[in-house]
Amino acid sequence: MGLFDSIFGKEKVWQYSATLSINTPKYILEKHDEVVRSKSEPKLLGEPTGHNKFDGNKPYNNLGIWCETTDYALEGGYDSVPDLIGVPTEIGRLKQKSKALKDWISYLIDFRTIVESDMSIEEKLYQINDVMSQSSEEYKSIYKKLVTQAKFPDDFFKNQLSTLNGVSSKTAGLLWDAGYLSPEAVKNAPEEELLKLKGIGKALVKKIKIK
Repeated sequence: MGLFDSIFGKEKVWQYSATLSINTPKYILEKHDEVVRSKSEPKLLGEPTGHNKFDGNKPYNNLGIWCETTDYALEGGYDSVPDLIGVPTEIGRLKQKSKALKDWISYLIDFRTIVESDMSIEEKLYQINDVMSQSSEEYKSIYKKLVTQAKFPDDFFKNQLSTLNGVSSKTAGLLWDAGYLSPEAVKNAPEEELLKLKGIGKALVKKIKIK
């Protein structure tokens, strides 16, 4: 290695910034703030949802991004813009490196652990509403904010019903209120039961049942 490389090195420093949301998968959340040293940008985490034509058609998704940084910045050498404006979350903007943000990330990971488990929706709701929400003062505060600002956790699970073919957010609400709490429950329901619901016709049931 030459003198230039020994001083400056060829590798760049990359830090992953996950989207800190209740919709972000657990494995992505656990990658938040991970640092990688590489000559080129590390591979995108998760499947791409599009390509940036203004940046060499680079793939992207809404789960997070790799940001080029420096060791000086990682060691707190200067305040960054995100530190000043805060990180956007469902409970408001939280300052980087703050205890509030650490609590939020911990909450998200525990929440996603429940969501991604094999428990029934009823058990998941119980764990979120009655167990996890009471496990600490920090979690209790976060839960209250989510309930107030995002109609949590019902709307989170209700929105999953909108992934069914032809199901709008309004129809998802009808299904949820009728006791169909998951896409699987709707798909497995007898057609005659679904047709009894106001606003659901044969054409929609046919779309829902498509595999």
